[in-house]
Order: sequence, then structure tokens, then C-alpha cells
Amino acid sequence: MVSLADVVVMMTLVSAAAGRNPLAALSLAGIAAPVLRPLAWAAIVFLPAVATCLIVSQAAEGVTAGDIAWQAVGAPVVEEILYRGLAVGVLIRWCGWSWLAACLWPAVFFGLAHLWQGETFGETAAVMGITAFGAVLFGWLFVRWGFNLWPPILLHVGMNTQWLVFDLGETAIGGVTGNVLRFGVVSLAVGATLWLTRKNPQKTA
Repeated sequence: MVSLADVVVMMTLVSAAAGRNPLAALSLAGIAAPVLRPLAWAAIVFLPAVATCLIVSQAAEGVTAGDIAWQAVGAPVVEEILYRGLAVGVLIRWCGWSWLAACLWPAVFFGLAHLWQGETFGETAAVMGITAFGAVLFGWLFVRWGFNLWPPILLHVGMNTQWLVFDLGETAIGGVTGNVLRFGVVSLAVGATLWLTRKNPQKTA
């Protein structure tokens, strides 16, 4: 599980490697980017999914306010700052990597960070594959939105919240309902992003 200390370490390491101020690395993370359009985008993406959950799914049992604060909100925000804002931002804007290469490399580590979710080899491989795919998607969103970190943060928080609040499966693998909802959310996220960023898309994405 990541923490704010990991963000500080990443800022220090990438800044030292590039010979720059750690605050310069943080400025690449996109956390200070505009949030209003991403919020409207998130509403388009998640309102149908939430309505569907209220109709076809049950509320998960034993969820506490602390679970929501960290698992649904805190951890996703820290992960996006670390794996997308800092890692992808630095690899593209300081190191000159292509968006795909810059998204794939952190995705490997993001997938490895979720090894604990699987109980068998097959489940572990599936969890790693799904989370790695999610990492590439989050990275693409970050770049496509002009290095704005709010779309990947909102998508990550929204999906974690759904899985925590509703009974959709205990891991990223999920059940039939969870996977159908995941496909719908991802499809809407990609489609709405292409629509809302069509006038000024990033050349790299």
C-alpha cells in the first residue's frame, strides 16, 4: 500500500536524477490543473453506473468511514500522484519518452503493487493484468487531458468507491455485474474524453 512518504521519495529521486528542484517535479504532476471539466466528465461516466448499482446490486457489509476515506479516496489520490503525475509526467516531459512507453513502465509496478489481492496464481495474474491495464488507461487520461491529473484521480476514486460500497467482488477481478459495470465505465470514460478533448488533444495521445 502506498503512502505520502512514497510521493516524497519519488519527488526526491526523480529531481536528483534530473538535477532539478523537487517542487519542479511536483509541478509536473497536474494536481493544480483545472478540475471543473473533469468533474463534469466524471458525472457523465459514473451516474449511469451508480444508478445501475442501486438497482441490481446490494450494499457491501462492514464498510466503515475509515475504509472509504483511505481505500476509496486517499490511496487512489496518492497512487495517481505517484504513478501517473510524477512517473508519467517526468518520463514524458523531462526524459522525452513517448506517452505509451511512459505509461507502460509505471503500469508494471502498479500491477505488482496489487499482488496481494490474488489467492491463486490465476487470480494473481488476472488482478495484475487488470490493474496494469487500468494504469495504462489512467496514464492515457492524464496525457490526453493535457497533463491534468484530475480525470485519472476521479476515475480511480469512483471505481474504488463503487467496489467498496457495493457488493461487486472483493478484488479487481469482480463478478459478472462488476465486470459489466467496469466495461461500461471505461467505455464512457474513453468516449467522453475523446469528445471533450477533441479540440485540443495532446499530440502524444
